[in-house]
Amino acid sequence: QVAQGKICLQRPCILVALRAMTLSAHQQGLREKRLIVARHGQGHHQTDGKYVPGYGPFLTDLGLLQAKRMSSNPIFARALHESRKPVFVASNMIRAVETMVAAAPPGSPILVQPLVRELNCDPSVTQLLELWFQERRIPADLNECRRMHQGQKRLTLCAAMQHLGEVIDWLGNLDADTIFVASHGGFLSVLDYAAYSPPALLCGVLTCSVGFCKGVDNCEVREYRLIPKNTSSSQWYMRRPVAEVQPSMRLLAAPSSVG
Repeated sequence: QVAQGKICLQRPCILVALRAMTLSAHQQGLREKRLIVARHGQGHHQTDGKYVPGYGPFLTDLGLLQAKRMSSNPIFARALHESRKPVFVASNMIRAVETMVAAAPPGSPILVQPLVRELNCDPSVTQLLELWFQERRIPADLNECRRMHQGQKRLTLCAAMQHLGEVIDWLGNLDADTIFVASHGGFLSVLDYAAYSPPALLCGVLTCSVGFCKGVDNCEVREYRLIPKNTSSSQWYMRRPVAEVQPSMRLLAAPSSVG
């Protein structure tokens, strides 16, 4: 049963849990949060160009293996071990959805957020994503896909920058202490810019989605901090962890290509 962007599996407790994830963080007391963002595993768009109408490119066999092994990545594994209330997010592109489903603990609900999709690429059709989750009996919340009609269009760099504050606030206001996100190389460059890494915007312009630079490796994992701007609002900003020595850990990196 599909209703208002949620996949109902006759388990009301799952839907209650999904709704609770979107409660404002200030209702639970504002505090710094950990944000773990990874690029998807290797997709067919990087190898044979296989494209499924309405979905786009799925992960290759290697991409699925990369995604499954991402849970043992030191950054990902440590954050999951230390988290008391994790949330798992994916873009509305099937390769990112597959990546998070494979990396997250089995049965974990997935929140789908169109604003973390790749730059200049077509997203998956929302109704098809609903069916994909339903067929696999994976709990998911696609309300953001329903709410944002522009989520079915290509995301330009200008639009990504325009919505950057909205994305950061949305992530910060999730009812969680650690947010795991499966996204894309171009969007990771935009997040780096938000975390005050000046060269990252240029990298975003020359990202793998445009084809002028190597970009981010498949299943590369990065860690950020979400910090409330003050104690009375629901606005957030991003930073790299203060003690971070190695900005990213790479796992089974495949040659990078589009998105």
